[in-house]
Amino acid sequence: MVELTLLVVAELGFVEGVVYEVIAVSFSGEPHPAPIGVRFRGGVFEATIYHDTATYANLKVHPMCTLNVVGSGLLFYDAVYMKHKLRVMREGDYWFLADADAWLGVTVLEESPERGKSVFKFKPGMLHLSQVKPK
Repeated sequence: MVELTLLVVAELGFVEGVVYEVIAVSFSGEPHPAPIGVRFRGGVFEATIYHDTATYANLKVHPMCTLNVVGSGLLFYDAVYMKHKLRVMREGDYWFLADADAWLGVTVLEESPERGKSVFKFKPGMLHLSQVKPK
């Protein structure tokens, strides 16, 4: 896991402690894309997920998702308001955005519940780079 984690951080350019906005695709029956903030800290990825969301319900049933890195503001808009427009595909156990620049398949390591939300810690399982990283 350490090697994959270091590769992910290097390829995606994540900086320790900085929050990055990604589109998570969770699933339980049907894939569900939703924007979330994720940060890399202490060798794992963390995200705060609110309990009244489909993402939270899905992670409780199926503790895996993808973190999709996109450069298009339109994809974020569609993830919030027009989910039906997003092209979602599957590879193995992971559902991902077909138009993502990169996606990271993650599995829940730990959940720390707070009032109305939980902080999830994820370990990476698979990295897919669709686009060459800009120089």
